[in-house]
Amino acid sequence: MSQIHELPLEEIFLDNELNCREGIIQLATVSDLARNIEQHGLIQPIVVHLYNGPDGEKYRIVAGHRRYRAFELLKRETIPAIVREDLVAETDIRLLNLTENLARKELSLIEESQAIRPFINVGWTQCEVAERLGVSQGWVNVRTMFLRLPHDMQEEWMDFDLPVTKIREVAKIKSIEGRYEAFRRLKEAKLTGGKPAKVRITNKKRSFNDKRVRKIEDIDFMLEMLQDALGPGLGTRLLAWVAGRVSDDIIIKELRSAAKRIGRPWYPPADYKEVGNLN
Repeated sequence: MSQIHELPLEEIFLDNELNCREGIIQLATVSDLARNIEQHGLIQPIVVHLYNGPDGEKYRIVAGHRRYRAFELLKRETIPAIVREDLVAETDIRLLNLTENLARKELSLIEESQAIRPFINVGWTQCEVAERLGVSQGWVNVRTMFLRLPHDMQEEWMDFDLPVTKIREVAKIKSIEGRYEAFRRLKEAKLTGGKPAKVRITNKKRSFNDKRVRKIEDIDFMLEMLQDALGPGLGTRLLAWVAGRVSDDIIIKELRSAAKRIGRPWYPPADYKEVGNLN
């Protein structure tokens, strides 16, 4: 059994970007949890890993963001925690965070989709993501396709509680106009109580000889082709970077590895500071 430590709250970094449930947690949202902890104690300790925080913190929360905030609300100085010294790679840390939340069945479709994005961005196949999370490949595929939909469509999809089974049909429509038209018909069917509309895929014929600044759907189209043809690699990472889904840090690591493989000397920019390891 893992040893439980009493760690000072001030030594623990609360990374909101690692919290796949809801991002920044307002104290008012954990008042019920705080009352429960005050009455019955903390049933499950938080999980942390060793970390050099921006303000000198020694640990970062992997699981238990809401419990940590509840302890802050209670003005406690320490919190029971399990220190996972074996967690080093960022992917392993995010996997543990997501796995715990999936087990609790507390994530929305958007939160689940956003939580698997880092694994897709670093080149994991959908099969690999499914295997590591212990879910079906279909589960991963639907959420990957959901990420391809415009952000406002994702939000409204949740507001209207539209069928998850329709995500594939809408995401397969290449044109943004076609996606919104299919989405509009799904919302109308929901409002009128009718049978969910059959989405007709009417993709416009694509020109493969034009040169222009690309839209996000064009980048996604090329990203899918590269992924299917060659699998994950520097090409897919670069397109994901262009689409705003991969950080400079990931690209620099890829370039460094690629240069090393071919024996070419290459050094990152002088102001570059490594921020994590997703390999």
